[in-house]
Amino acid sequence: MVSKTNTLAALCIANMLTACVDIEPSVRPFTVEVLAFTGNDPTTGAGNYALRPVELPALLSVDPMYDSIFRFVEQPNIDLDALSKLADLDQVLTSVRSAATYVPRLRDLDGTLVPRDLMSLQTVSAYAAFRTAADAIPEVTGLPRSAIIPASGLQVWVKPVFTQGAATTRMETNAFYLPYTDSFGLLDSSSLERRPIGALGPVVTHEFGHHLFHRSFTQADGVCDEDAPGGNYPGRFASDRGIAGINEGFADWTAFVIAGATNSLIDAFEPEVGNPGERAIDVRFAYATKFTYQTLARCTGDYYCVGTLFARSLFEAFLARSGEPSDRQQRMAASRNVFAAMVAAPLHMRERTWPRPDKACAAELSTAVDDEVVSGFLGAFVAGLPASDRASVCERFIANFGDTGFKAEFRGACL
Repeated sequence: MVSKTNTLAALCIANMLTACVDIEPSVRPFTVEVLAFTGNDPTTGAGNYALRPVELPALLSVDPMYDSIFRFVEQPNIDLDALSKLADLDQVLTSVRSAATYVPRLRDLDGTLVPRDLMSLQTVSAYAAFRTAADAIPEVTGLPRSAIIPASGLQVWVKPVFTQGAATTRMETNAFYLPYTDSFGLLDSSSLERRPIGALGPVVTHEFGHHLFHRSFTQADGVCDEDAPGGNYPGRFASDRGIAGINEGFADWTAFVIAGATNSLIDAFEPEVGNPGERAIDVRFAYATKFTYQTLARCTGDYYCVGTLFARSLFEAFLARSGEPSDRQQRMAASRNVFAAMVAAPLHMRERTWPRPDKACAAELSTAVDDEVVSGFLGAFVAGLPASDRASVCERFIANFGDTGFKAEFRGACL
């Protein structure tokens, strides 16, 4: 027999209502044990973590798991060919909507719900971090939450199954964001991880930063239109390799602003996977890999290295303005200015005429970082900042990107 409570829960999930009634009044608010990020070690820069009970007042249900914004989806079947084409995304979204809502395995220990397996720990920890990020939207962006969160909410794919033709695969060791589906993904853990990636607050907040980038720069740039003439068509920068790097750097900046983390990946992978020092935005730590745009060869992360330089520049400019990294309100104030500049950047970039790339609206990134586009972005970004922030940001952009990555003719807003 289906109980009245379960029926109401099903209705809430089906309609993604933003005001579902209290479906479990005897249990809510839920207190759940999560892997919590407690700050960076002041000596090593590594993250400190602790298993601790956290009250999650916005969580409407754990069986299955959802709230008014986030729905965790159990192993949705994702067609990679459809995923690569905007015109076919409805097929992907239909598959996601038809998948079951995820149910974490939890046991009640004196009123605290404790995960019983690794994926359950990842999902409840990820939820706590996602919800913290969503609740911080007005402080981070200066906009109401409704301007950033789609009316239909956000999906979190738990262990998605990917298909391409007759081939089927399950990926491991990552978390991700897919912009035009308004979806995040949590994959299975593997031996490559130092800690389960999906449970790490800085990683989850980094992924949420990609959503903020999509709702700022990408939306201002527009949906790519390959039939539009010239080089200033809508979506001109969507597949640019340098802008992809800026996206990664902005996501690292978001992890700093919301979580206070200065390296979103230092705790995620074993050393053989990559050099965590390349992603450090605070180079005062000894482990940080120091490089500039002129010495990008010292960094092995391709366009991610461009993003690191961008995030480092913002962080260093914050310090130069006497910002205190542990002061949340100072971080939020700096973030609002950065977000506004990110929204304005594509508009300022279009004040000049850009050459048409070889492949307009290509599904894959351009093959090389374009110094002109990086310079154009940096100059446009500065133009969108308040006058009080421009000098500190320009100084760090010039120091980190030099005459190649921030060409003199794009520095008009710095003068």
